[in-house]
Amino acid sequence: ESSGFIVVQGALSASQATAARKDAEALRAAGRFAPGGNRGKSMRDDVVCWLSGAEDSVGADLLECGKLLRGVASALERHGYKGSSAHRVPKLLQLSCYPSSSSSRGYARHLDCNLQTVFELGLLGWLRASGNRSRVVTAMLYLNDADWSQRKDGGELRVHHALQWFPQSSGADDQEMGTWRDYTDIVPQGGTLVIFNSRTVPHQVLPTRRRDRYALTCWIFGEAGAPRHASPPASV
Repeated sequence: ESSGFIVVQGALSASQATAARKDAEALRAAGRFAPGGNRGKSMRDDVVCWLSGAEDSVGADLLECGKLLRGVASALERHGYKGSSAHRVPKLLQLSCYPSSSSSRGYARHLDCNLQTVFELGLLGWLRASGNRSRVVTAMLYLNDADWSQRKDGGELRVHHALQWFPQSSGADDQEMGTWRDYTDIVPQGGTLVIFNSRTVPHQVLPTRRRDRYALTCWIFGEAGAPRHASPPASV
């Protein structure tokens, strides 16, 4: 909770991630994806597909990934998460693809919960952003190959945070070396689950190269802060 995010590697096996990605690729081939342009093309260059879990056209492996993500809200309640409360599970999940390209821009730095006022956005912009003001937790599952390479494939999720010291062994005399950084780059290897606070963790997606980058995301709704009494999450 102190860092605002957690990375769970191996939430899916390599074979499960591959099977789910094939389901996603089939949806893309069928024309189910559209540009994710809610913040403008200058901000992001992905294509997205919204899934309810009730579609006959969605493969079984991708549906299982959706069930895993929808279960995150219950896990937060069970483990006494204090960053938010009164969690509500959405009906729709976002399946995204960043096509590989030498001109890829990724997704510029942003928050998943829009906290801007009506005076900052204007009335129309504020109304358009109403759907994400209740977001408190983002749960994201990567469906790429397990051998996804940070150097060759890119597409890292860059999570911004306070300045921290990152130690690194020199390899020569075993003395500790390192660097100060105010971000952490998460490689989107298949089967990796990332969970973070939607209201407080700014992040971005770095440009994707060589291979298309797939992720399934669930935005959990709720109230910021600790609950007075724990209660099971509702569906919305």
